[in-house]
Amino acid sequence: MIVTFKNAVPMDDYTLQITMSNGNKLKFNMEPYLGTVQFCPLKDSEVWKNIKIHDTYLLWEGSTSVELSIDTLLAYFKLVRDIL
Repeated sequence: MIVTFKNAVPMDDYTLQITMSNGNKLKFNMEPYLGTVQFCPLKDSEVWKNIKIHDTYLLWEGSTSVELSIDTLLAYFKLVRDIL
């Protein structure tokens, strides 16, 4: 079974409340990544709130589009788990 994004809600503290198609719920703090080239456009609160949910990625549209794929999201979770 392929797991996809079902829902994602951008919170004011730059966390994402994510629901996956398999029912799993994730909370992901994006704030540490806002200083990176890939995610810095999300510092703009209007861009941050303008999220579109696709099956395998999340998309923010502004002057520059930002994508977060399921694979990238899971890699961040694995990295944090490996550090702990």
